[in-house]
Amino acid sequence: MSTYNVISAVGETLRQLLLNEMKNDSAVFGNAGILKSEDQITLNHPYKLIGDGDPQANALSMFLYRIVEDADEKNKRPYPAGPTTYQYPPLPLHLFYLVTPITNSADNNHKLMGKVLEIMFDRAVLRGSDLQGDLKGSQEELRLILNPISLEDITKLWSAIMRPYQLSVSYEVKVVRIDSNRTTQKQPVYEKQSEFQQI
Repeated sequence: MSTYNVISAVGETLRQLLLNEMKNDSAVFGNAGILKSEDQITLNHPYKLIGDGDPQANALSMFLYRIVEDADEKNKRPYPAGPTTYQYPPLPLHLFYLVTPITNSADNNHKLMGKVLEIMFDRAVLRGSDLQGDLKGSQEELRLILNPISLEDITKLWSAIMRPYQLSVSYEVKVVRIDSNRTTQKQPVYEKQSEFQQI
């Protein structure tokens, strides 16, 4: 069962994944690393982290910028939830995140980006103990996919963010399901009657 809080849970799952994996690499996380604290891996909008000049503190932004409905699961039928009650299927979604390293040096940006790509590639399927928030303890499975995005589209995206273009990639997370609260009542069929007529 996934409530509307599942979107928040996915964000926290991704953040915790990166945090857990980066903690094992002192070059990117810790006193001598690029990121010093957990708060520097954030779901905040890049606009809040990038000023007119160099950033005041290093950060890794994972900004949810797009949500689309899963076309393959869109038309599932209601399923039995009782003798005469049928539950509408959940809303299946794909979430798109813009991942942006924000530091005052290109070298640090490249290192952070490389680490993110390594983690997301090695941990492309999240389940069980990986899941956080409302997803914890569920049987859900999240797939992480590097989402190709054209230079034109990503330039438009950064233009909408109202900041100069930064090194960034897009990741797709699927399938995220929000349970429906709608039900319908259907009476069971007790007998079948056939009628024939000569034409």
